[in-house]
This record gives sequence, structure tokens and C-alpha cells, in this order.
Amino acid sequence: INSLVISQKVIDGNWAVYYPDASGHEALYHILNAFFLYIYGPSAAGIRLLSVFLGTLTIPLTYAIGRRLFNPTVGLIAAAALSVSFWSLMYSRIGLRHISLPVFSLGAFYFFWRVAISSNQLSVISNQLSPKPPLITDYRTRSGRETTLPITVYCSLFTGLGFYTYFASRGVPLVMIAFCGYLALFFWPTLQRNWHWLGLTFGLSLLLSLPL
Repeated sequence: INSLVISQKVIDGNWAVYYPDASGHEALYHILNAFFLYIYGPSAAGIRLLSVFLGTLTIPLTYAIGRRLFNPTVGLIAAAALSVSFWSLMYSRIGLRHISLPVFSLGAFYFFWRVAISSNQLSVISNQLSPKPPLITDYRTRSGRETTLPITVYCSLFTGLGFYTYFASRGVPLVMIAFCGYLALFFWPTLQRNWHWLGLTFGLSLLLSLPL
């Protein structure tokens, strides 16, 4: 009911980044849901279709992260497990803003990994972690290097816009900072090489979150 009321406010032209209704709601989910509500009206599709779309989108994002961090098999298993998860299925069927958080969090973590660990450093870190062949896949562009600026922008967009989904998104930058601390302790050359891109990521994300 609260989601329906707030989405109707968007349709009526009452735009905001945060709505005080029902103890407070971040606006992004309701802004997106207003489109479906406008098209389909207060029906099952108008209320729930956005949640279905966002819940489905978490599956390929989970696969992408699992594949990049480990290998395609891990990504496939993780995505398959998520697709039958009770909580994922439940939130994908009801019109609550909670389901928007995993999409932006997964996107943020995926691109953050690519910012923090450039492609030509993956095998180096993996070999330091284990003498066996690395599980972490070495993805490269044709030139052997990735273009970091667009990746930084994507990471910042997912992180910054994630603040407008659900209040638990505040934990995403904390995880990123903790990972930077891990790199500082055990892989200082990697952090030293990419610190400026990481700093830009945090700066842009903070800038996007300022309206809140």
C-alpha cells in the first residue's frame, strides 16, 4: 500500500529524493515503479512487475560476479542458487523497494572489483594467494588492459544511486573500504597503483548521494 501511494505521488508530480511516508522511503524504486503504475494502473502488473524485473536482474549479476572473482562454474552455481532462494523469490513477487538494493549492490561490487583489481593484476594476486592455478579469471581487453575511467563511472553510479533504494545500502561503501584495508595490508602495490581510481569512485559516489 505504501509503495502504491508513493508511486502515485510521483505520477501526480510530487517528486522527491526521500518520502517521509511510513517511517521514510528512498525514492528510486517508487520513481521507477510509477512508470508501471501509470501504464498498467493499480493492478498486479502495475504494482509487482518492477519487482519481478529487478529480482530477475539479480541472477545474471550474481553470475557475472561469480565468474569474474572465480570461474564460470562458481558463477553458474551462485546464480542457480539465487534463482530458487526463498527470500529472492519472495521479494521478487511483492511491491517493496527492498528488491532494488541487491541490483545496485551487485553492480557496485562488480565494477568496484574491476576498479580495485585491474585485469593484469589478477593472476599476480591469485598466485600469491595460492601456488595452484588461479581460480580468479583473468579478463582482459584485446590490448591486455581495461579502460578504468568508464568502469569507475559505472561503479560510482551503482554505488551512489544505491543510496536511493533502501537504507541498508549504507553498508556497501563500508564493505568497499574494508576491502581497501585488506589490500593495504596484504597487497599494497595493487592499492598503490589504483588508489586514485578508488578515490574517484568514492568521491563520485558521495557526490551522487548528497541530495539525500
